[in-house]
Amino acid sequence: MDKTVYSGTILICLTLLAGSMWFPDNAAMWLASTSIIMNVGRVVIIGLMLGLVFTDPPRQRNFRLLLSGAALVFLMAALQHLYSGSVQLIDALLFLEAAVAFGIAAGEGNVLAQPAEPVTQSGLLGQRYRTISDSRGLVVPQHRLSHLFMQTVLAVSVTTGALYENTRPARTLWRGS
Repeated sequence: MDKTVYSGTILICLTLLAGSMWFPDNAAMWLASTSIIMNVGRVVIIGLMLGLVFTDPPRQRNFRLLLSGAALVFLMAALQHLYSGSVQLIDALLFLEAAVAFGIAAGEGNVLAQPAEPVTQSGLLGQRYRTISDSRGLVVPQHRLSHLFMQTVLAVSVTTGALYENTRPARTLWRGS
């Protein structure tokens, strides 16, 4: 199911990329941006989605960190552009979809050949966390990356909301707020 979502996103990105390059005045592109920066964003989404299509879980830790960083960047860009109204609707929805897909892929757990029993270990600073051994015998913390991703998404959404509140016009025609 996930590879179908990734492939569909690649197809949508390629369609928007081709439309913005060869048919920018077409009616299909009225709700999509034709700017160069949006094309760069689409190419980045295509590259990362191809990486997700051609790799199987468990993915490398560095690739998952790259995905979580890309998810945060696309989430912040989509929310900021939606608040300011500076990007078209299809691009904002595409960036939000890519951010969610990257976040889910970054927070994926390890795929285990056999279910292992979780073990509690001490960390570097004495904190205790649960670990689990994967099929290659590597001991990895359970849900540490997904927990970090969700904390960062929460911080970004709170920060973006605070920035939006600070950019409201000083005078409004309606004095109710």
